Amino acid sequence: MRRFYILLFVILSWADSGEVFAQKTLYLDAQIGGQYAFAEGAHLGLGKRPFKGHNFLLDYFVAPMLRLQFNGSYGISLGYSGGGLGWGYKLQVPKSISHSPYGGVYAGKAVSVYLDRIPVLFNHTVTRFDFKEVNADQELYLLSVKIDMFAGGGVNYVRGFCESCNLSGGFISPQDTIIFRQQPAIVRHWGGYVTAGATARVYRLGREKFNVTLFLNQGLTTMMEVPVQYTYNSGRGSIKLHVRGSGVGLLAAVPIRLKTFDKPLLPKQ
Repeated sequence: MRRFYILLFVILSWADSGEVFAQKTLYLDAQIGGQYAFAEGAHLGLGKRPFKGHNFLLDYFVAPMLRLQFNGSYGISLGYSGGGLGWGYKLQVPKSISHSPYGGVYAGKAVSVYLDRIPVLFNHTVTRFDFKEVNADQELYLLSVKIDMFAGGGVNYVRGFCESCNLSGGFISPQDTIIFRQQPAIVRHWGGYVTAGATARVYRLGREKFNVTLFLNQGLTTMMEVPVQYTYNSGRGSIKLHVRGSGVGLLAAVPIRLKTFDKPLLPKQ
């Protein structure tokens, strides 16, 4: 955490120096969003049929970020983001061993443990769309949309554990039975991750009003391991899931302009 404050101080000092770029604007992006988190390999054929190593669950979180936007098309962001260490799985009893006349029954489970993140992001504008010119000399438009691509990384931290995560689940009926048993364990409280995505920024008369971000997070460190045993009628199997905090999500933000750092005037020759 100490390094976070040191980096924040360096960025703010740099912003106030008046160097590198002509003008810089400091924003607080007040973000709220949701993320679908999954275990590693969840959508790459994890597990043996009929077991599938993913099941949908959406986590909601806030992400206040300080963003230093340079005049032109570059920016850097630093702050806090929530998230989730998530995993899931599902299974449908194959027709070959099902006792149901309507096909095999289905059951699944999805779990997420809250995750704290400290990200550092770098963004670059790749294109823009302008609508209804207001002032040609100032290149001012009634409405503009900028599309940014961004990439970065940071650290994950999981504080604790959910008491209900190790409960059994499944489905029991007169025809078919599915039973899941899982025993999750935190193996590391700290981990790293990388992230990338795209942001659409909406401007009115040259001022940014809101933005929407689509992102992909890829965890670099296994933070939880989840052994799962499952039975379905006469079938059975087991697997160990590795959870790193990977996932995809969407954020919506209201940018609050905190300060504009103007280019210092050059001395007359």
